[in-house]
Amino acid sequence: MESSQFIAHSAKTDISSLDKKRINQGLEELKKLVEICQKLGIVEVFNIPAAPSTELISDYYETYPGAIQPVIDSPSGVNWERAWDTYVDTTSQCLKIVQDAGMKLAIEAVPYGVICTTDSFLRLLSCLDNNPNLGFILDTGHIFVQKEPVHVAVYKLGKRIFGTHICDNDGCVDDHWMPPKGKIEWDKALRAFNEVGYEEALDIEVNIVDDPNTAYVEGKRYLEKLIKNNHN
Repeated sequence: MESSQFIAHSAKTDISSLDKKRINQGLEELKKLVEICQKLGIVEVFNIPAAPSTELISDYYETYPGAIQPVIDSPSGVNWERAWDTYVDTTSQCLKIVQDAGMKLAIEAVPYGVICTTDSFLRLLSCLDNNPNLGFILDTGHIFVQKEPVHVAVYKLGKRIFGTHICDNDGCVDDHWMPPKGKIEWDKALRAFNEVGYEEALDIEVNIVDDPNTAYVEGKRYLEKLIKNNHN
């Protein structure tokens, strides 16, 4: 048995904070999660979603039942350069914890988060000396709602894609629909995955379906058909 990735949702908010006390709390939580992964022995990629710093959030709104999105403010006194430097330093500490445990660290871009596009991730990667154990979780819905064509994101990231979350939306709201309900160009996206040599899992992650079992089967068949066509 293998796991394509472990997602550290319980630590993401503190890790993205600007407050040193909260960051330390997040790092302690991270250590506990890493220890769990070590005991399981089936995790190679440890995923930390790049949540927005809570200090920059003024409110939340619901996109669909159970899913909230932040409203980003710009409070007086916030130094954006310091905010970036703080995130880079915290990520560096996370990377050490994860790679010392024999795993790779993957950052998941999150809409309105510190890392929300491929370019912001590539900047982070450069700041951390292009560490080979640092990669990216490509959530297709997150990237698309940030106005990046998914196939372009794949080409830009290449071998730095350590895992995926496959879902669709209309490019405006971060709905996690089953492909091909939205506007993502799946044929181009899957061709790009193939051309950059991506061989890891395509993890379907959808939230808005009446019959999850049927929806997942249909979505899987749709993707498999496109993959088969791209290999012909």
